[in-house]
Amino acid sequence: MKRHIYPKLALLFILGAALSLSGCSTRYVQRKGDTPDKDALTSTLAPEITYHIETAHWSPAPTCIAVLPLSAKDADINKLELVRRGLYAHLAPKGYRLAEMPRIDDWLARQPAENRQNRAALGKDLQCGHVLETEVITFEKGFFAIFSKVKLGAKARLIRASDGAMLWQAEHTAELQDGGLPISPIGAASGVFSAGRNLVDEQTYRVVDDLARRLLNTLPDGKPVAELTVAPEKPLPPDWKTDLDGWIASRPEIDREAALHKLSKRADLNLAQQEGIFRRLTARYDKPRYWREWAQARLDRDDPAGALELVQQAQSRAPNEIETDYLAARIYTRMGRLEEADARIVTVIARAGENAEYYETLANISLRRGLNDRARAALEKVIRIDATRPYPWYNLAVMDFNAGQHSAALDGFVTAVKRYIERGQWARAERIIQEIDELRPHLGASTLAARQDALRAALQDARPAATQPASNPINQSPTRSTP
Repeated sequence: MKRHIYPKLALLFILGAALSLSGCSTRYVQRKGDTPDKDALTSTLAPEITYHIETAHWSPAPTCIAVLPLSAKDADINKLELVRRGLYAHLAPKGYRLAEMPRIDDWLARQPAENRQNRAALGKDLQCGHVLETEVITFEKGFFAIFSKVKLGAKARLIRASDGAMLWQAEHTAELQDGGLPISPIGAASGVFSAGRNLVDEQTYRVVDDLARRLLNTLPDGKPVAELTVAPEKPLPPDWKTDLDGWIASRPEIDREAALHKLSKRADLNLAQQEGIFRRLTARYDKPRYWREWAQARLDRDDPAGALELVQQAQSRAPNEIETDYLAARIYTRMGRLEEADARIVTVIARAGENAEYYETLANISLRRGLNDRARAALEKVIRIDATRPYPWYNLAVMDFNAGQHSAALDGFVTAVKRYIERGQWARAERIIQEIDELRPHLGASTLAARQDALRAALQDARPAATQPASNPINQSPTRSTP
């Protein structure tokens, strides 16, 4: 019996949904400027589409339209793209040449943030004189999910790219009340949705289709594409991701070094891209600093052996540069070649003089080698040079703790916390406050609690509310140093 009941229930469900969408005729309200015609304001339940055509701006008439990505205050970008494709599909039969959406997106991706709103530049580069801008203004909470009411509203404008003149604008809100499935297919535009059909339910496709169809019904038709004399598309510059050499060659000679160097500093480079960029940068502009930057990039990717090869290239081009020797000391430290690291950092300090960062590195290497007296002397030297640095205070406190000097250790930990708070390094400050618990067997509990409470209050006052931790970090014993 169940096999016969379910199809009947599904049919009733579908009929209810269809009636909810087709029960009222569409009402188009043409606005004169910013005010709708008074005769069009008769009360009715029909869906309303308000629009305005600025006839003075239709000479010359549009021949090409670029459908730009949609904007909205809060919506999934994939779902906005669904609405955009619906508009593109319903615009296609109206007789305009349409700029391909991937070509538009590619142009936008190439632009710096400040140039992405430059309609004139987009129109010139894509040989397309007008743009369709659309803003999603209404969607229910949970919009594009599976629930019984789907509501979508949008404003659309046709803009002349060269001067920003508005030719046409329209506004409409489409709504599906009952959550059923439509009887008929979405319509002529349904093919554009097939690739993403698994992303949304049938209700959403129907609402998107209704919105796009009704909005664009108010846009005047263009001339048939066959009657237009279409200029050949201007090729875009090569993309550095797929044709790095072509991208370099497309730039003026005077700009190539700076552009390639700037490209090497992008945070989103993968390994192959980063290596390719630095390989060309050092081959074309054989400067020691570019070899060092390449070495640093490899070290950041946890490839100290590869970094050492590049540092040696920098040294062969400019021996005895402090920056190169300092990087070499850090690389040797990462590789565990501590005697070589020690020799390099001592050479750097001898040439550079009093530099807190270099003495911190010497202290770190000395601690790793077990040379505690030498490490203490280096840390005390850092404090004399720059007492605001938290590293020496923390590590001297650790050394005092391990030597049984518990009061001195407490003072050092407290100072380190204050220094980390001053630098905005909240997580490290919080961790050290908890590490002070390790002193409880050796100092009075009330004394420690009072110092910890004072430090937590200082951290609370200094730390922005948005960065307050949900829970305390894991304790870490102060018997280890922080590099």
